[in-house]
Amino acid sequence: MKVKQRLKINSILTAITALVILLVLLLGLNEVRKAVRASELSNSLITAFLERSTFRSDYVRTGNERAKKQWLAKHEQINLLLKSASDKLRNPEDQKTILELIKDQEITGKLFSNIVESRERPKPDASSADMAQEREDRLTAQLEMRLYDKALLVGQLHESAKNHLYSVLMQASVGITGALAVLIAAAVINTWFMNRTFMDRIRRLSKGVTVIGGGELDYKVDVIGNDEFTELSDAFNTMSS
Repeated sequence: MKVKQRLKINSILTAITALVILLVLLLGLNEVRKAVRASELSNSLITAFLERSTFRSDYVRTGNERAKKQWLAKHEQINLLLKSASDKLRNPEDQKTILELIKDQEITGKLFSNIVESRERPKPDASSADMAQEREDRLTAQLEMRLYDKALLVGQLHESAKNHLYSVLMQASVGITGALAVLIAAAVINTWFMNRTFMDRIRRLSKGVTVIGGGELDYKVDVIGNDEFTELSDAFNTMSS
């Protein structure tokens, strides 16, 4: 194999390794973006849950119509966030968690509707008012408990996103390290073989030049192969014959 071809092999190996590293980086960055979006989505969910809880507390405390509308608007925003999460987070465990959140969302909506209905229903006497208040307190307590459950579920989504990000970074590191290791090993082997071959040929050519230069024109330079050194040795042999 000619010197030019050996050098070309090194260049090709370098180019292939660069492409592999670029591909690993692009795939890794895509997965990192997914993990970051999942983390941001989980943060948005927990923020929305807390804000909705604040609006619910305001409504229960004051009966403010504006607080009720804000609660309903925030409830709809959470529906949209959960739909987005269901579309974007394809991990089976994440899908299971999202499904639980969606079910909880439906129950939460019904509980708040019951509170609103109890608030707005006429109360003809003190006994009815006391019963309504007791029922409202139970519904409110159930909503409070569900808030903690939701926080745990969203925490699972956040932890899943963090683990996925760590996994992606580890895979990218292994992929890049592996590609570099293959390149270095191939380049070292090819370079070592080239150096060994070149030094042997140079030694033979140097000896031939010395012997022929000393007047021994019948001497033949013994270089066997199919590279530029062989061509040069053939030229020396032709000149001396």
